[in-house]
Amino acid sequence: MAITAACGFEWQELNADAVGLTNGFSLNGTAAYSTAQSRTGTASIRINPGSGGTGYIAGPLDTYTMFGLYIATLPSVQRLIAGGNSAGNVSLRLNSDGTIGYYSGVSTLVGTSSALSTGVWYWVGFRQVTGTSVDLFTIDGVAAVNGTVTVSGVITGLGCSLTELSAIDLYFDDIVWDSAGLLSSKKVGLLVPTADSAGGTGWVLGTGTALGGNGWIAEDNKPPVGVADLTAGSDTKQIRNATASANSNYDATMTTYTAAGINASDTVDAVFPVVATAAPVSTNAKQGTVGVSSNPVITNIALGVGGTSGAFWAGSAGGTYPTGWKISKGTLTLAPSVTIGTAPVMRITQVTSSTRIAVVCAMGIVVVWTPVVVARVPYSTPYPQLLAH
Repeated sequence: MAITAACGFEWQELNADAVGLTNGFSLNGTAAYSTAQSRTGTASIRINPGSGGTGYIAGPLDTYTMFGLYIATLPSVQRLIAGGNSAGNVSLRLNSDGTIGYYSGVSTLVGTSSALSTGVWYWVGFRQVTGTSVDLFTIDGVAAVNGTVTVSGVITGLGCSLTELSAIDLYFDDIVWDSAGLLSSKKVGLLVPTADSAGGTGWVLGTGTALGGNGWIAEDNKPPVGVADLTAGSDTKQIRNATASANSNYDATMTTYTAAGINASDTVDAVFPVVATAAPVSTNAKQGTVGVSSNPVITNIALGVGGTSGAFWAGSAGGTYPTGWKISKGTLTLAPSVTIGTAPVMRITQVTSSTRIAVVCAMGIVVVWTPVVVARVPYSTPYPQLLAH
């Protein structure tokens, strides 16, 4: 296992959620955030085009991509639901009977799964890399199609990017990338601030008033709700630092892993911190770092390259989110040693000794974990009928 990225759509905003995906993503056609149905947490992406319509997530596929799939309504004719149908590409296509075909190129069927039911979340693994006699497509960790393919290009898309003549209704959640192979069932959650752990010199609420133990209220919004610096009413939307005290930390106590739905017998596979920052001016922009100070310790690294590299500045003055706000990801940490019932503490550091302004409107830790086996009959490949005696 070598997880490279993950996204659970919990921020419910493209810029924040896309930081977990190497190529970012966009929503097209009918694709939209939904809280009506989710596999983990509170949000997913719903795709429900009518006949001849489209709805898809562009961006989040790579050589090994796993995701949660919920079929609300089956199509009356076959519809593409992952990948592409050009020469050298592979795809998954959902049939009217609930089976899914794995295709190579435009029309070569490599194999077909057993029928999936509506109203059930499945864990789907999709291989988009050349292989001989390998698992190409898995459902709930069980091989659905094994075969041989030659792949010359990865198509980045989940959902219905073609215009087949049938309505369909799907939900996607918990996308995980891996560079080594298809993975057993995973879940993706988001830990957000629940309290101030420590506020170093200069850290105040959005209007400049003292934190007073309330900085976390400005950092737990989903989606983020940042506004221009010192805007009236911004105490619940962001925190700021305008002092010349170098290396000043703001630490937030986060949701416990238990509260996020992780059980004692589950395995935490990966974690990475995410932060949204801004500044009102670029001149001498303050440098910043992001990390986790405990459970687990993830050493702070420089903020992302958007705007001024490593700085809070995002390329334009921070305004109503997402205008002028930069999303930065801390170090992706695999197989961390964590205490499930203990809250981690996330850290943002204002590095520069300058009275220029640093602003933060969202902090979170993305978590990938392996749940214990659920108490439902797992997907299995079809067995031949027993011979009569």
